[in-house]
Amino acid sequence: MTSRKLAAVFGVVMALALVGAAGAQAALVRWWVTPPTGELTPGTPLTVGTEAKMLVSESSGAIGKCVIKDLEVVENPLSTTLNGIDKMTAFGGACKGYPWPCTTAETASINGVGLPWASVLTEPSAGIYGDSFSGVSIEVRCPSSGASTVYTASLFEPQVLVNKLKFTLANNALKSGIHEIHFVGIDKLIPTGGYTKIKAK
Repeated sequence: MTSRKLAAVFGVVMALALVGAAGAQAALVRWWVTPPTGELTPGTPLTVGTEAKMLVSESSGAIGKCVIKDLEVVENPLSTTLNGIDKMTAFGGACKGYPWPCTTAETASINGVGLPWASVLTEPSAGIYGDSFSGVSIEVRCPSSGASTVYTASLFEPQVLVNKLKFTLANNALKSGIHEIHFVGIDKLIPTGGYTKIKAK
């Protein structure tokens, strides 16, 4: 290969490397807090409480109303090239009318299984940030009939807004056999440590 061709190939490789580096840098998502407004200090875990009133939608079309509380610990890794992480350490609540196997007359209890659930911040589309959890399973227990089942998530990536996790039909799905449910609504984030706001950026 001639020196001219070698130079051309080297130029293309360098250009691709620069594009890749720029893309990797653009994809970096970290936790930010207020006050003062800035990135959460790397390596410093922050406990975040939550409370939510959400709908649970079944694939059958049935809809129940849920009150949920959970506890999370968020952190920015010491490495500034890694995205922010999250760990859900508690998850529980109650749903009036559904999900399966409960009936509309029951108030089902729901509890996280296999906690803590680990997550990492993502940017699924430009300017839209997600909290992508893995290993999510939720037990549904029916007090009247005594029936119960465990739903396992194939997707659990709520959108991160200021002091909120937004659940939609498109960003979470949990299945138990042929039954599938989705949470829809807002999970309010309540940061500790004197902070009044938390978001992904």
